[in-house]
Amino acid sequence: MIDFSYRTNDNPIRAYKNLLFSLNTLNRKAAEKGGVHPIYLHSISEKFAIMIERTKDLPTLYEIRRALLMEYSESVRTYSSPEYSDIVKRAIHYILLHIDYPLTLEEIAKKFYVNPAHLSRKFKSETHMTLTQFIHYKKIEEAKPYLEKGSLSITEIALLVGFNDSNYFEKVFKKVTGMTPSLFIANTKK
Repeated sequence: MIDFSYRTNDNPIRAYKNLLFSLNTLNRKAAEKGGVHPIYLHSISEKFAIMIERTKDLPTLYEIRRALLMEYSESVRTYSSPEYSDIVKRAIHYILLHIDYPLTLEEIAKKFYVNPAHLSRKFKSETHMTLTQFIHYKKIEEAKPYLEKGSLSITEIALLVGFNDSNYFEKVFKKVTGMTPSLFIANTKK
């Protein structure tokens, strides 16, 4: 970062905040070019804008700068899918945006006006996972932080991530992670 504090000698914190707002915008645009869906970027951008404005000291602003750069970089790594065809990218984005709902191949194919068999073949060939495996993996990844917190029951968490049946959630969780949700919680507490 370049020091532009000379622009507002009387208030270096304000000057650094202005720099961070610009950095936030530049990173948002770069991540969008990197293939991250704008909906994800909006929540990241909004979060950092609020954090920047509420901060009252330079050391915290320096830490926000580091976190901002890391989070945008991580979003590109996690959410971009440049190697995928347009239909697979759109299916992935749809899944990630609706992860808390029950999802099916037929529903997703209908949403994008493609044949379910075509979407299934394309998805498997590009991601090396079936669409259902991908959905399950993402739902379980979404559930893990709730399980780690420990403030909700397994049934409540299952409902939060789009499983209507907690027994089925537990079965899928074990298939994806190799352990039951209860064992995962126990291991987290250790």
